[in-house]
Amino acid sequence: MEKFIVGLADDEDIIHNMIDTFVATLNTDSIKVEHFYFTSEVEDFLYDNPNGIDMLLLDVCFEDSTSGIAALPVIREYAPELPIYLFTANDIATNDILALSDKYNIEFVQKPVKAGEILTKIQLLKKYTDNYRHIKNSLLEHKQYIDLIEEDLERINLEKALEQETFKNYIDKINSHLETNKQIPKDVKILVQEVFPNLEFTPYVLVEILGKNFDKGVYKILKPLNDNTPLPAGAKKKHFVEWGINNLYEYRLSKKSRIFVQERSGQKPLIYAIDYNHDKH
Repeated sequence: MEKFIVGLADDEDIIHNMIDTFVATLNTDSIKVEHFYFTSEVEDFLYDNPNGIDMLLLDVCFEDSTSGIAALPVIREYAPELPIYLFTANDIATNDILALSDKYNIEFVQKPVKAGEILTKIQLLKKYTDNYRHIKNSLLEHKQYIDLIEEDLERINLEKALEQETFKNYIDKINSHLETNKQIPKDVKILVQEVFPNLEFTPYVLVEILGKNFDKGVYKILKPLNDNTPLPAGAKKKHFVEWGINNLYEYRLSKKSRIFVQERSGQKPLIYAIDYNHDKH
């Protein structure tokens, strides 16, 4: 079983020992703590291993080192989707907390840290990560289908254009083509439906999430939508009217990536489109 890696960046041994003790109470070998004593160590690690840790517990204050807050731009550059929990022993103004949370998609944890709070966050994220890895590994078994579909779409020369209206036309044309030719195998649809039973997907989205683009950012939006639970920290939702589709909403976890969801009365939400390159439109 692949381990769940908790990154801990703090310059105090007592905090490292405390988190080790917390994790030990879970009595499992599936969780490992990766220890860092300087923010530069975290930056170097993520530069070489952007997916090397599954969550980061990051202190604000470091002696003789860049602060946790000052390190956030670099950390986010190397690991855009990494869940980060910022430890602070000092009172921070609410406006500053909201601004940092909005800009860097982080949560704050007040020192002294409590076992229940830390372990709850670890267990919840581990569950999400395990589910994500399960569906990703399962989908790899169907990759040959997606490769064939993508080759077919290349043959009919459908490319995303720069204008939003053309992007919508691109999606609609792909949906029509895939539905007409019945190209997505039934067992692939069943697999996705088992993971997200309370959502429906357009053929275009199935191709996107089954191919090379299924990532944690997508999963972190789809899972709470499916479970009707709060969105992760930093996620944004707004009404999207540019395409003229009723009750279409845009969800974001980053500046580039967007998921478009149509809310339908008496029906499951429809995952209409995924756009990974918003800055290019």
